Amino acid sequence: MENIDFYLSWPDDLSVKGEIEWSRPYTLDVVFTGHAPEDETAYFYAIIALWDKEWCPFYIGIVYYQSVSERHKNKDHQKRMSFLQNKYPSLTFQISLGTPHLQVGAINEKTVKEIEGLLIYSNWHEDMINKKKTEYFTSDRQLYIKNTGFNEHLFVESAYGIFYRDA
Repeated sequence: MENIDFYLSWPDDLSVKGEIEWSRPYTLDVVFTGHAPEDETAYFYAIIALWDKEWCPFYIGIVYYQSVSERHKNKDHQKRMSFLQNKYPSLTFQISLGTPHLQVGAINEKTVKEIEGLLIYSNWHEDMINKKKTEYFTSDRQLYIKNTGFNEHLFVESAYGIFYRDA
């Protein structure tokens, strides 16, 4: 596909603008035991694996009321990890934790859920096991997120709003 530059029509009217700083990949045991320093600040996580020499997200999720290490002790996440490990036995799954740093907007439940939806929708592929936010994304606000740190499993920038391109 041809690379075409798009620009936000009203970049000064973003409701949410910021970066998500992604940690280096951690093995599951490090995350489960709470030994990842980013566990204290992360609101996002991605279950990733090195596939055909490229990092690939297989699940993107959020935590708002608990830490990533607590969330991954829940049965639904244990089932999710077992499913991935059984479906892709040759892959070693790891977890990258994402800490948001917003220049515009506030960290609250609505914002975290909207950013999650944008991340899933803009990075979705047919081997991801996310069930929601894969077919469409919508928001009543303009959003811009730049993925920094270890971002090899995601597009560097994702945005939602009104765009234009120079002809």
